[in-house]
Amino acid sequence: MLLKLARLAGADFADATATLTREVADACTVERVGVWLLTDPPDHLRCEVLYRRTPDRHGGATTISVEAYPRYFRALADSLGFAVADVALDPRTAELVPGYYRAAGSGRPSTCRSGRTAG
Repeated sequence: MLLKLARLAGADFADATATLTREVADACTVERVGVWLLTDPPDHLRCEVLYRRTPDRHGGATTISVEAYPRYFRALADSLGFAVADVALDPRTAELVPGYYRAAGSGRPSTCRSGRTAG
């Protein structure tokens, strides 16, 4: 996988993210991997690329707003990153489950730790 990622150095954004999301999904054995970017002003997150292992397809163009998910956006603003053991139970991310995750057909979200699906 590292060799494939090293070859992305000269690739354009779309090609690089397509390869990266597929490789991460395979390595973590998860169904979906997305690349999300914060808008300017920072009141929305936009999914630029979403990879689904089944049926091996890329998509995107989903947006979530600070208005709909204020705790999640507050957590993002307070930290460069954060680990979540259970997305449905963590107060920073729980509000995403009934709206975003279920609307996207994801059911309960998964996380990847040490190359294994956890949760």
